[in-house]
Amino acid sequence: MPRVTKVAVVQDVAAKTVRATATWSSPQPAGDPAALYVFVGRSSGGTCSASLGLALHAGANDHAAVLLPSGTTIPSSREVSGSTGSVTASGRSELGTTVYTCAYAATIASGTTYQESAWYGLTEERRKAPELELVALTPRAGATVGRWKTVKVRVRNNGDATATKVVVRIKGAGVKTSSSKVSVGTIKPGKQVTKKIRVRIASNKTRTATLTATASGGHKATAKQVILPAKRTTTPKSLSGRLYWGADSSLDEAWQNRMVWFVDKRWAYTGIAQKGRPVCKSGKKDCVRYTYSPKTGKVKVGNRTGKVTSKALMLPPRKGAPVDSYVPVSIPKAGTRLATKLVHQGSSGCGYGYGKTCYTYTWRLQLAKNGKFVERRKGLTSTTVGGSWFIGGSDDERGTYKILSKGRILLKYANGKSEIKTFGILQDVREKPDATHVGVVIRGTKYYP
Repeated sequence: MPRVTKVAVVQDVAAKTVRATATWSSPQPAGDPAALYVFVGRSSGGTCSASLGLALHAGANDHAAVLLPSGTTIPSSREVSGSTGSVTASGRSELGTTVYTCAYAATIASGTTYQESAWYGLTEERRKAPELELVALTPRAGATVGRWKTVKVRVRNNGDATATKVVVRIKGAGVKTSSSKVSVGTIKPGKQVTKKIRVRIASNKTRTATLTATASGGHKATAKQVILPAKRTTTPKSLSGRLYWGADSSLDEAWQNRMVWFVDKRWAYTGIAQKGRPVCKSGKKDCVRYTYSPKTGKVKVGNRTGKVTSKALMLPPRKGAPVDSYVPVSIPKAGTRLATKLVHQGSSGCGYGYGKTCYTYTWRLQLAKNGKFVERRKGLTSTTVGGSWFIGGSDDERGTYKILSKGRILLKYANGKSEIKTFGILQDVREKPDATHVGVVIRGTKYYP
């Protein structure tokens, strides 16, 4: 019987495996009845209490992995080459979560122990490895049914070793791809690669596909790609009641909001509505007459002539301003409840020039299905007058909300104050309101994911 000269035990936490590798003084003869048993466990009080047993017979196709003390057999595999052999336990989550700190070994034949080692402590070692991160750059992409749509994905290596043979695959019911896989190649630590993938859907049904990035060594990451069937652009039959929103920006003002609300068949309101759909009449500020041709989409708002579709309103530039582009805003039904977490960020007064006061802010809005809301506002004011200085502040509001008719929302604050504001929901490529993934407009202010 050849002697066992070395036993090495490696627990791979990431792979959830435990492997015992033995070296004999010479290859074990085929008829040798001795098997190697390796016990792995935790050390305490000068002893090693085994919780996993690995068995290997080098001369025959015989191996086992057993949880102790229950005796439960778990999956294992065997490799033998010359005077070296190994047995690997896998397929159980505890192999990656249990902290094994010791191991010992014995050779046994027909119930007799021939060699038995002392127990040894296992040392912990962090192995450098790649860590993939996969991101769908447009997680909810619109696609025309039956036509190819190009989506972009970004693969980043957040680990400390180079990722090799990186490949991205996309798979989902009802989703066709121009190629079964996209080769990314090698990604060094801290680097990222962006790739294009062509997809196609065949029906007017929203599809969700799974993106999977893999690299040599079993490293992988996943992400979701939602593909929305884009609705064909049309011209509305009527503009009565339709609301369109847009915004410009500058160094001094991040948001310069604007609205056009076609309040009825004759009047359009061109200001920022404060409390829902306004009532227009001759002589009222921001109210202008409009005409519209549903056949051509041509619209004249006041003295400006433009075009309107189901997806946009385009009007010629005002004096000193770029072309005005607006997107449609849906008016929700009274009693609608939402579940959203949105943000609005911006700044004012931050353009070039000495002595300017710059204000930057972040507003976070959460609307819950139970009718409650929370809004948190944080801002920072800075100036260079009299030496640079900064002032920070925050303000939290909470209470209940109720969506009313005519584009209104009623907010009842915890401090007893109540307020009605204009409220609408932005649309996705299907021309459907989607507060969660596209956002809402409150008194001209856009909140977005």
